[in-house]
Amino acid sequence: MNFEFLVCYMIVDVFCAVLTFIIAANLRSDSGSEMQVRYFRYLIIAYMVFVVSDMIWAFIMFSGMGAEGRVLPAIFDGINKVAVAFTAYFWFCYGESRYESAIVYNRRLRYLAAIPVMLVVPLYVFGFVTDLNVVMVDGRHVNGPTSVFITLIGLLYLVAATAHALVLFVREKAPTRRRMYLTFVSFMVAPAAGAIVEMFVPNIPVMAPAMMVSVMLVFMSLQESRISSDALTGLNNRRRADEYLENCLSRASEERPLYVLMIDLNRFKAINDTYGHLEGDHALKLVAEALRKSSSELDAFAARWGSDEFVMICTHDLDSDPIRAVGIVRARLADEVRASSIEYNLTCSVGYAKCTDSSTDINELVTSVDQSLYDDKRVNRSPIR
Repeated sequence: MNFEFLVCYMIVDVFCAVLTFIIAANLRSDSGSEMQVRYFRYLIIAYMVFVVSDMIWAFIMFSGMGAEGRVLPAIFDGINKVAVAFTAYFWFCYGESRYESAIVYNRRLRYLAAIPVMLVVPLYVFGFVTDLNVVMVDGRHVNGPTSVFITLIGLLYLVAATAHALVLFVREKAPTRRRMYLTFVSFMVAPAAGAIVEMFVPNIPVMAPAMMVSVMLVFMSLQESRISSDALTGLNNRRRADEYLENCLSRASEERPLYVLMIDLNRFKAINDTYGHLEGDHALKLVAEALRKSSSELDAFAARWGSDEFVMICTHDLDSDPIRAVGIVRARLADEVRASSIEYNLTCSVGYAKCTDSSTDINELVTSVDQSLYDDKRVNRSPIR
């Protein structure tokens, strides 16, 4: 490795390290569910370990320290490869958490999914002892069988996450979620391409920028979704709901009545206290999915209003019967509960109000809906089993 090549190598790694630090500093807890944010943080940590170890390895090889023995460069080369594999694993876990897959919610499935990445360290040590990590081919040092296998482990996670996203994309009918799955497919392209290039052309700074492209795309997607979408449920957020309600209210009339429904989970705090916040997130996602289906059936707008409160805004007549909309919401939630086989009773209270006058004050309308919700909640509480 000549001096000019080392400078180029270091510039690439330093640039990626700086970008990673900026992303980590700006990653907020409301960028997704607790599990999603956790896995994305783990991904960033693993990637940072990879970049730092890559710089140290390059310096060792350029300075000639690597010529004095094989242990020191092997240590940092090993850290490098292990960090890449764990970055791919956390990428897989992050993707599965976004897909709301059972893999990340079921402890046994999580352990099974982690088996390949747990083999990376002993596999690298075995390759070092047997000289199978690096071999000579035509007078050049190239990746040996164990190094190639370690790379394939990382690729396995990327391919699995991509394949799952493609399957979900084909099955999903909702345009928003289809776009999310397709976006995740594109996120996998750069690191997968970098891993393949690294297998055949080692010792070039290709993996760091390839992985950085996808990390940056994920972060940008998270930031963009926070503008109008709720990170946890994927529904519209409070800001978007306020704008939509204000716009609809300005057109309300006898011929075009406006119905506002407020949906609140019963005993949500008890679910969190009894089963933990991850299960609380799961409960919110079940409600969101029920509202997504309800809004599609009613041609309505659904959003997360705050904590365990949701809102649905209907701008058509509802056959002059908002009770029908309430019944659909409860029926779809019951469907989701039955399909999920959760261990507790998940129900909701629903309040509603009708507006036929565009001059109605928006705060008065929301207050009216809140009062209706309060009245329903008094007679509709359901204890946890």
